[in-house]
Amino acid sequence: EMLVCSAIFSVAVAFRMWCSWGHPAYASGDPTGFYPAEAALQFRWATQVAQQGELPPVDHRAQWPEGLQFGIDITPFMEYVAGWLWRRGFRSTSSFFDFSIMFIASVSSLTVVLAYGAVRWLGGGVGGACVAAFLVAFHPWNLERVVRNFGRENFALFWVLLPLVVLMGCWSRSKQRKIEGRALTLLIVSTVAQGVAFSSWHMARPLFELHVGALLLPGLFGLYDKSQKRQFLAWYVAFAPLWVALPVLQSRAYALTPNVLALTIFALGLTLGTTPLRKLGLFAVVGIVWFVAKTLTPTTSDSHIFEVLQAKLVHVFAKPQD
Repeated sequence: EMLVCSAIFSVAVAFRMWCSWGHPAYASGDPTGFYPAEAALQFRWATQVAQQGELPPVDHRAQWPEGLQFGIDITPFMEYVAGWLWRRGFRSTSSFFDFSIMFIASVSSLTVVLAYGAVRWLGGGVGGACVAAFLVAFHPWNLERVVRNFGRENFALFWVLLPLVVLMGCWSRSKQRKIEGRALTLLIVSTVAQGVAFSSWHMARPLFELHVGALLLPGLFGLYDKSQKRQFLAWYVAFAPLWVALPVLQSRAYALTPNVLALTIFALGLTLGTTPLRKLGLFAVVGIVWFVAKTLTPTTSDSHIFEVLQAKLVHVFAKPQD
């Protein structure tokens, strides 16, 4: 079974590399004009890490005059990983540009392994797991975001989704006995994965909030049993140290943002029961807290992210003609 998953992963990586190397904009060893816009900027930072071993604390050329602070304004974790790997193992065998194509093809294909593992972890058969992995590997939407895109989403998506797979596995009744002895390990895996996601991609923050909100809704309406509520609460609380430990979240007072405060109160409210009066009181408290927090922090550095998500929903994920 591992051979089947490894084969799909290998073919996905090879196909994505072939698509990039076969693109008209590709010229071996010459990155000029290959990566557009934001991807080019991120490739530039990764190249700096590859050549110099580190990034300056502030990049004034990226944003004049105040500059962008790495680790606070920008999350360059992917750039450091790519640059470090090239320096350690590929410096003598390929240019960093060619390595960047192999790197993106490989890390973006980790979601293929995750899709296969998720189906099996949740009780599905090998056939269903293969279909899921194949769709993730070769769906045009996935290929479009990989080719000519040194983008953080290609690196971060695996880490964004892994905590959800862990929680779904914990909820799978067929796996409960096996999970009881590995609960702490699974929590650590989930927390580390979410930490990598937060450190790699700014969109990990709104996606985390959307995922948690979607998971909370059924629980607030009494659709989870006590075990599921307990597992969800442990899963959610395990992320709290990240909010104060990671500089990119600490600088934004992420734990005190309106959405996170509301989600935290809702999560704690799962233990209050599901009587109409208690639910009404919980929603009233959340509404007041959210309004006060929003009033005290009317604008946030992440507001543009939600504007983009809103626009995508309005246009049904299709780019408008104008």
